[in-house]
Amino acid sequence: MRSALNSPAISLRVSGIWSAGRRRQQVRAGAPDASLTANAGLAVITELCDRLGVVEGLGAAVGPVRQRGRGFGAGELLTGMAAAQLAGEDFLTGLDRQRADAAGQQVTPVPGLASTTAAGLARRITPAQWQAAGRGVAVITGRMLSLLPAERAAELAGGPVTIDLDTTDVEACGRKKRGVACNHQGQRVGPPPDPAAPARPQPAARQLFRIMHEVVNAGALAPAAGVA
Repeated sequence: MRSALNSPAISLRVSGIWSAGRRRQQVRAGAPDASLTANAGLAVITELCDRLGVVEGLGAAVGPVRQRGRGFGAGELLTGMAAAQLAGEDFLTGLDRQRADAAGQQVTPVPGLASTTAAGLARRITPAQWQAAGRGVAVITGRMLSLLPAERAAELAGGPVTIDLDTTDVEACGRKKRGVACNHQGQRVGPPPDPAAPARPQPAARQLFRIMHEVVNAGALAPAAGVA
């Protein structure tokens, strides 16, 4: 019995495809199109930050971090780092990758933030100012609750609190990083956030993501102009 793959009809169709493929223009790899970005979703984050006044709120809570009023402040630093994390970055060098994305810089909440600038600003922030950043996030969360339906806002404010305990070590880079040590496997790790330490805030990206999730699901945030 002859196989169906060996039939003349199938062979003709396959040869026809091959012939058509030879007539087509060859695909050539070139420089990426600077007008395209893989982080178009940051337009929603930017609209959310503008609607809630995230940069201004964090900046007012933390206060000035440099003698001159020019350049980036604490609000831009925290918001820019959070946006980079939401775009998939894990380290400060990710800010430089985001900065090299010309199209993405048009829709990010804090364009132009470099890794060296962020590191320099972070060194200037005092422990008291880091704690004040948590109070700034609380103010922004209150603005978020005001955009939600009353029933959902009451549920979030008065519902039970879930604390996720995780004993997994968090692998870190850099031997000078505070609070890290080598475990039994020789990995440089740090402890996960302690739920009993209220002074240690959650990452800003996680809090901004939760705020965004609530506002968008409630339909209180319209799509940005020109964004499909």
